[in-house]
Amino acid sequence: MSWRNWSVFGCATRIVCASALWTISNATALATTSVAPARVVALSGQRPGGLTPLTGFTRFDARPVIDGAGRVAFLAAAGDAFELTGAWAESASGVRAIAQAGDAAAPGGVRFAEFADLVMSDAGAIGFKALLAGATVNVETAESIWIERAGQMSLVARGGAEAPDPTKARRFLRFESPPALNGDGQLAFFARTRDKELEVVQDSGFYWFDGVQVGAIAAAGSSAIPGSEDVVFSAQSFEAPFADDPVVNSTGTTIFRGFIEGPGVGDSNLNGLWRYRQSDGLQLLLRGGDAALGVPGATFISFPAIPTINDAGESAFLAFYRLTDDPAQAAAGALVSNDAAIRLGLWLRRSSGELEAVFKLGDDAPGIAGDARFIDVFDPVLNGAGRVAIVAAVAGDAVTPSSEVGLWSSGLSEDGGIELVARQGDAAPGGRGTVFGVFLEPSLNAHGQTAFVATGYDPAIEPGLSQSVGIWGEDRTGTLRLVVESGQLLEVAPGDFRQVAGVAFASETGGQDGKSRGFNDAGQLAFHATFIDGSSGIFVSNLLAVPEPQLWPLLISAAICWRRPRVAAENARSFA
Repeated sequence: MSWRNWSVFGCATRIVCASALWTISNATALATTSVAPARVVALSGQRPGGLTPLTGFTRFDARPVIDGAGRVAFLAAAGDAFELTGAWAESASGVRAIAQAGDAAAPGGVRFAEFADLVMSDAGAIGFKALLAGATVNVETAESIWIERAGQMSLVARGGAEAPDPTKARRFLRFESPPALNGDGQLAFFARTRDKELEVVQDSGFYWFDGVQVGAIAAAGSSAIPGSEDVVFSAQSFEAPFADDPVVNSTGTTIFRGFIEGPGVGDSNLNGLWRYRQSDGLQLLLRGGDAALGVPGATFISFPAIPTINDAGESAFLAFYRLTDDPAQAAAGALVSNDAAIRLGLWLRRSSGELEAVFKLGDDAPGIAGDARFIDVFDPVLNGAGRVAIVAAVAGDAVTPSSEVGLWSSGLSEDGGIELVARQGDAAPGGRGTVFGVFLEPSLNAHGQTAFVATGYDPAIEPGLSQSVGIWGEDRTGTLRLVVESGQLLEVAPGDFRQVAGVAFASETGGQDGKSRGFNDAGQLAFHATFIDGSSGIFVSNLLAVPEPQLWPLLISAAICWRRPRVAAENARSFA
């Protein structure tokens, strides 16, 4: 599960998004169809060269990752172990082991034991976290972060090792969040730390690996505002749930939100956004109390979600802001907040520093006829072209509990504005009778294609009850296609069709933020599927790829498609 926290003044209200594998037990209530052909990367029971247990793979992590050339990496369990005991990646000669439980990790009999949070750059660099085991390993020294480039593996950080810090001597203790990784092998990661003597007091910080050594970006107690040495970062800036998804782009730039304390800091200015790159150091970008440019008469209060970034240095972020006391503005805000003067919006910060308000809660929801307006929004994703995709909720006279959530994207729009991609209660493409239910946060590639996981149901059976889960995505023309859905038959070998029980892929990224990615710029989508017979596997679909990639050729069967509405609301489908 991934926690999302929302706070006007730093007090978290948690919203839970299920990002793990979805399995729907009564998926067979819907029509049974076949999945468009997908390339098999790995199947349970297979034993590739180098796999130690003779029984082969037994299960897989639900988030395989894919690089720009269509090569896939994944975590898997083997033998009798339930834990993920190996990291694997595709190569020209087939699937190869990156590291397995029992492999030597460090001198003195230190070995790998378990793996987590795999990430791969567009160029094929791989990062992951690992638990270590051995006679000299204890709870303080078991956690570690690693990187592999061109077949060479290096230790980035380990519990018990010295943590560079601008304030005092510390040692790493735990790594709670996934690392972010770019193509040059540079990583950004959050860490819990302790005093160098491993005393009881714990702290935390944000750290940077430049390919050779680790450096500190910021830490609890370090200076946050240039010229105000007594204003420092608080520990919650770098600890879950406030700091669970670091980002880094191809230039080594990262952006993060932080909380501060010290003279002059109060509820209205304790939260801000910072940028770091080695050439410039740490820079404050925005802070509570700053003008919310793009919204006349408004000032920022706080930033409730983790910001994202692309290679151009642009960032997208959510922000609470305060309006003036104008009565008309207060009336408009009443829909979205108990305090009519406080609202939430989505901004883009261009590389020039210019701010652009994308939308605000209370704005009309594009693609929906009538008076539907936005009332809630989840974390945005941002692609290399500065386009965004979001999951949001709406309210209005014609909106019902079964049609209040949708997915919008500006990825393929002609004017850069957000357009409706899919909506709760809408008939899903694929010909199975599915109606969209719950959406997970999407992925967006450089060409503006959106892909996402959603649950589905048959309204004739029991409205609103999730009966399936699937992956849908846009091709280059904006046509929404079904990639795979539970209940379908997937051919895993010639003549071997298995019924899908659950699916998942690594989403919630725009592809240039260093996060785990299952949908690349070529339109290839790597996904995990489980089957009703208990088996599982890792697969790649080229259904959304145009033109078809040459590295992994695949026959694409005809699909029943739904054309996404791209013009005025009156031409959109009816959602009432």
